[in-house]
Amino acid sequence: MKKNIIKSIILVAGMVFGQVSAQQLPMFSQFMKNEFVLNPALAGMDNEFAPLRIFARTQWSGLQYAPRTQTLSYNNSFMDDKMGLGGYLLNDRFGPISKTGINGTYSYMIQTGKDGKLSFGLGAMFYRFHLNTDSLVWDSKGNTDPVLYSQNNNFKTYVPNASFGIMYRTEKFWAGLALPELIPLKISSNDSNYVVQQRNHIFFNAGYRLMLAEEVFLEPSLFIKQVSGAPTQLDFNTNLRIKNSFNIGASFRTGDAVAVMAGYNMKTGYVIGYSYDFIISGLSQYTGGNHEIMVGYNFAKKKAPKENTGDGPMEDQPLKDNSKEEK
Repeated sequence: MKKNIIKSIILVAGMVFGQVSAQQLPMFSQFMKNEFVLNPALAGMDNEFAPLRIFARTQWSGLQYAPRTQTLSYNNSFMDDKMGLGGYLLNDRFGPISKTGINGTYSYMIQTGKDGKLSFGLGAMFYRFHLNTDSLVWDSKGNTDPVLYSQNNNFKTYVPNASFGIMYRTEKFWAGLALPELIPLKISSNDSNYVVQQRNHIFFNAGYRLMLAEEVFLEPSLFIKQVSGAPTQLDFNTNLRIKNSFNIGASFRTGDAVAVMAGYNMKTGYVIGYSYDFIISGLSQYTGGNHEIMVGYNFAKKKAPKENTGDGPMEDQPLKDNSKEEK
């Protein structure tokens, strides 16, 4: 039992302590169903609905102290869809470290052409970092780290930050760039040592919607994640949407996992989704895959369509069959 705990601590702590340069922000396999959490420019950008979303993600099943993330988000537009407001709550745990906070977002949108829209977004956030040193296991002699134990075995601190994003989309194409945490931080217990170093992240995503048949659409997309001091990570995604209600998809995340996902959008406005990640990295010998669940509701802004129009990077917009118009 103790050996398993030590192994878990080593694997997880190796990702979050010192100057490790891996991605530090939460990741989501179904990010295309809740991009607002990753890019503030998405606040209020949906034309038909104001989406409420709840996400719960568990990574590396079977591994004690593995990462767990939960978010609750909502966004809407005002001023004739020229501005957007939104926010989300975040609870993220990395082994002995937890990160809890709140985010508020504002966006300004510009109509470009017949069906294009360009949005700029700003976000402000406030986080509480907590290190539970009681869960750490040291060497057989009981040696500890005085830096980590400088606050009565429970190191915690409160930090602000900010985010910025740009998003452009039409009925068939979308592309966005986000800086989710503009301010790099060293979370420390004194002036000479730090517990966690938050590094700059850059997110870019783009995709295209292809009509395969009447009410059947394929949405290939690319998501690029860059962290200062770490290799670039790519997500290659594809999502198949059928009759504005059902969607299935798959994703390949370089150096990490292959994910499969499915979702259903009810006519009443409720939406559900699930994804499972098959680990392909060296961690596969220690742990199972990742589970992610999404539930939500689409609040109609103006005139709700007869059917729920679904989620995705073009979230909740009617799927138009333009082939009939071209004849």
